[in-house]
Amino acid sequence: MGVVSSRHQLRSSEELDSCSINKYELLKALDAFILSGKRFKEAASLLDIHPNTFAYRMKRIEEILDLRLEQHAVFFDLQFAWQVLDMLDLKQSLLDGQKNGSFSG
Repeated sequence: MGVVSSRHQLRSSEELDSCSINKYELLKALDAFILSGKRFKEAASLLDIHPNTFAYRMKRIEEILDLRLEQHAVFFDLQFAWQVLDMLDLKQSLLDGQKNGSFSG
């Protein structure tokens, strides 16, 4: 992931907002993917959804972010960013769809 241009971030944010799947469901899928160590069946089980539904959500995330999540560097960057959000007590707010401080969800 490294340095991402603001144009790319804006495009991804707009795509996420217009996505037919609730953006919080996509964030929850990403959370389960990270927590499960990239294991689709385990992640789907964490969310209590069918593995094919989970796979579809992950595909949408990859399309929106224009990233391949199975790449080790991409997964590492996402995992690191997710841990930082958790340490700052922002992750749960994102997953719940709440606004926190100066950040908007």
